[in-house]
Amino acid sequence: MSTNPPSFRHPFETEIAKLPDGVQRAHRFAFNGILDLNQAVAALKKQVDAKTSKATTTAAAAASVSSSSETIIISPPTIGFVNNQTGVTSYTTLQSDSGGLIVLDDASPIAITLSVISSNPGIQLPWFTDILNLGTGTATLTPATGLINYPGNIGAVSMPVASGSLAFVYFDGANFWSAG
Repeated sequence: MSTNPPSFRHPFETEIAKLPDGVQRAHRFAFNGILDLNQAVAALKKQVDAKTSKATTTAAAAASVSSSSETIIISPPTIGFVNNQTGVTSYTTLQSDSGGLIVLDDASPIAITLSVISSNPGIQLPWFTDILNLGTGTATLTPATGLINYPGNIGAVSMPVASGSLAFVYFDGANFWSAG
């Protein structure tokens, strides 16, 4: 579209000269309006083009900026590790037990102390372990602090693990959760 459209004012003067005065004025207003509209569109097009150019430059600059977010899950290096505690009657869990299997095997009762963050030795989150009792004695899991929650006994101070049983033990930073 041209920035200076042709004027519609002059060529039509002779054609509308024979029309009544009101009709002539209506034609002049209409054609002057068309001229004004064409000039306004040309001016607005320049402004839109300038904004589009600026927006494209901004979008290109924004596209070159990369931002990312990631969640890092650190798995314990001991996942799959077997900690064989055959023959012991007491044991305190360690950070190195996280992700591993603690195997117990004794005819006597076995006392297992579940370490917490503030105990010595302490553990760090995330922490979980599996405890397998192959002995004939019952193993008793007792948190150093907090409670142990297991099916049928939420908020217990200890949990028995019978002979031939497996307990999955998880720590949430305050209490232990178990199933088996």
